[in-house]
Amino acid sequence: NGLFLGAPQKVSTSLDEVIVDMKGWEGATSLCVVDLDKGSVIAAHNSESFMPIGSTFKLYVLGELARSVGAGKHTWSEVVALNRQHTSLPSGVLQDWPEGAPVTLHTLATQMISISDNTATDHLIHMLGREKIESVQGAMGHGNPSRNAPFLTTREMFALKFSNNGEAALRFVGTKDVGERRKIVKNLSTVMLDEITFADTVSFIEEI
Repeated sequence: NGLFLGAPQKVSTSLDEVIVDMKGWEGATSLCVVDLDKGSVIAAHNSESFMPIGSTFKLYVLGELARSVGAGKHTWSEVVALNRQHTSLPSGVLQDWPEGAPVTLHTLATQMISISDNTATDHLIHMLGREKIESVQGAMGHGNPSRNAPFLTTREMFALKFSNNGEAALRFVGTKDVGERRKIVKNLSTVMLDEITFADTVSFIEEI
């Protein structure tokens, strides 16, 4: 195995070329490049589409945490104890730390963003409240926050899709009623981590 470091080579001369390339790729593609200082769109392709974003959802958690700290409801130095009920599966390292270990909100946020730590993320979601994060999505630019209601923890997402042959996932996508979906998610609290068995193929990537 080796790693070669050399001078970077630009493969496209403009964002227009990038978009032309993207349009030729298989599957659905989307791009939106924004000047955050001016709030202006520099380049866009199919940017009104809603697509799965993977661990980027953690930015919404960080946004609500930053908002609550700015409002004086929490502080970065505030300490919480790791709770086994909020422990998730990797990525991350905190799932291997002992229950009751004291960590600051700053540590949780740093682990969540720097290495995409799922256990750090879930502790922050439980502490902040999923409804608060659901609300902050619109302020952060999400065009349809209701698509992420209820706002799932990583552990809930794993349990929903990959326990009991996905039975809960089928019921979840089978209803559009948010209240019913919240009940389904609440019932996942009894699913143990060792009951989660990942499938070989992806599932419900558009729906969950």
